[in-house]
Amino acid sequence: MHRLHPRVALGLLIVLGGAASLVADGISMAMRLLLSA
Repeated sequence: MHRLHPRVALGLLIVLGGAASLVADGISMAMRLLLSA
């Protein structure tokens, strides 16, 4: 198993962070909708 390139690892971290923040935004929006209903 070869080691990841630092730039590739950084890109993966950024992509994963963006996806995680999108998921968190969706969850908080859904919770707000459920609470306001």
